[in-house]
Amino acid sequence: MSDTTLRSRRSLRPLVVLLALLAAVGLAASGCGIPTDAAARPINRDALPETLVSQATTTTAETNLGGLNPSAKLFLISSKGETESLSPIDVEIVNVIDPGSYPREVIEQLIAQQPRGVGSNGLTNAIPPTSNVLNASVDGDVLDLDLSDLGAVEGSGQRLAAAQIVFTATAIPGIRGVRFSIDGEPAAVPLDEHAADVGQIVTREDYPSLNTF
Repeated sequence: MSDTTLRSRRSLRPLVVLLALLAAVGLAASGCGIPTDAAARPINRDALPETLVSQATTTTAETNLGGLNPSAKLFLISSKGETESLSPIDVEIVNVIDPGSYPREVIEQLIAQQPRGVGSNGLTNAIPPTSNVLNASVDGDVLDLDLSDLGAVEGSGQRLAAAQIVFTATAIPGIRGVRFSIDGEPAAVPLDEHAADVGQIVTREDYPSLNTF
């Protein structure tokens, strides 16, 4: 064997050893690594710490309502002799997922109230039960509200119905007043001493005789 051949074999020996070591490391890694699934698997809720589960539940509830209280304050009519005033009751507003629909749900609950049905003896509802909410959208701190059949109420009943709506709407956090439409047309509603202008924003201050809250 020539010296040249011997030197060539000796120079290849370290490379062969290095390749063998790399192969061994690769086999060990594949044998001891974390196995992977072909598809993602859901995490068992029971395996999570209790603190994580309670935090996730609370966050979801707050997000769904946008920070709004699911308990709404509705205003009905209380009569003592010839004196009429507003009286609040608390009701639960359920199944509200979109915070934008919350004002509509509250006003619909107000219209649907039959005082005897909620155990509120001596209270009445001046809003016609045939009224429907055609639109309820918030513009800044104003609720643009379009109702059907509200014009069917006559005399002082219409003033009381409008006041019920205004006080109920402004009990919702962030709402200061109501701009009324009836059957799709901007409307003027009765206030304490006169009628509002068409398209006027009506607030609690427009009913000083009823604004005792």
